[in-house]
Amino acid sequence: MQVRQITTTILLQFLLWCFSIQKSMQAAMPPSSISDTEYSGTNRIRLLFSRNSGSYVRIPGRNIEAKAGPEDPYALIRFKTIDFNETLIQGVKSKYYLCINSRGDLVGKRKPRSNEGVSCVFHETYSESYYVLIAAARRKDWLVGFNRHGEPRRATRNRPSSRASHFMVIPLSNPEEDNNMKYFSDEIQQTLWQVGRESGESISRTQSGDSNR
Repeated sequence: MQVRQITTTILLQFLLWCFSIQKSMQAAMPPSSISDTEYSGTNRIRLLFSRNSGSYVRIPGRNIEAKAGPEDPYALIRFKTIDFNETLIQGVKSKYYLCINSRGDLVGKRKPRSNEGVSCVFHETYSESYYVLIAAARRKDWLVGFNRHGEPRRATRNRPSSRASHFMVIPLSNPEEDNNMKYFSDEIQQTLWQVGRESGESISRTQSGDSNR
């Protein structure tokens, strides 16, 4: 009887060990692509203000820059939470995703990928001066950044203390409920209304406690 109990215990320990090895192997193998529709969490539409360029980030396609004004529809950014502190960043109008390639260059991708040296998943953190930092989830020392002319800087060169890496995430009000939308261009308002009609998303109202999110 005692021998049987010892054998059962050893077998259970072996099965648990096999299960842990399998989970570790799965975690070490990033998926070739990430679903842009099947995700959990929040779906925020924002403007992303670059401290260094004094303008907004725009994602019109493959080229990313921080030269836009608030009237530019390509400056509308969708932040998709796919896991705890893991976010996809997508241009609302262009549908392109912000990504970092193997050299650390910022590129726009039609589909968010996580292989072949391309990373499209980011972590949002804060600098010591409370600006938002956007770091690659796979390489937390790689930060999104722009020079003072709004041109993208290689992610390997940016540091948390640098102005190039500092952003403010600006919330937008619901265009059907808030008169503040009159300060945005007709095109950007129409883009927001179209997003709401197509997806049923509710665009978060501006709140005093949400000015940096």
